[in-house]
Amino acid sequence: MKATNEDELDLESIRVKYQTILQVFENKHGSKIPKTLKSQPRQNLILLRALVELFEEAGEEKLLTCSKIYNAVGMMCRDNSLPRMNYPEFFECADELENYNFIRIERYKKDMKQSYVGL
Repeated sequence: MKATNEDELDLESIRVKYQTILQVFENKHGSKIPKTLKSQPRQNLILLRALVELFEEAGEEKLLTCSKIYNAVGMMCRDNSLPRMNYPEFFECADELENYNFIRIERYKKDMKQSYVGL
C-alpha cells in the first residue's frame, strides 16, 4: 500500500509478517537464520511454530504469557503424536531461543510461568 502523504497512512492497520523481517534482515546483514533454524532441536522448532501461530492471532507487538505458550506447545505435541514437554524442558528451549535472539522473555522473578514472551 502506497500513500501519497502521511495523513493517508494508517500505521495501526499495517502488520509486518515474520517473512518480511527475515527478508529485511537478510538484505541488510546477510542471513544465517535458515542455517540456525536447521540446527535447532525439534523441541525448539515446535516452540517457535507455536509462537508464530499465537502471534499471528495476537499481533507481533503483543506479549504472551509463558503459560499460554506452554499450553499451545502441549497441544501441538499432542496433535503430532509427540510427548509433551515438561516445564523445565520448555524453559530450556525458550532460553536457547532467546540466546539466538528469536524471542524476548520478560522475566517475572517470583514465577517463570508468569513471565511474558515477545518476538
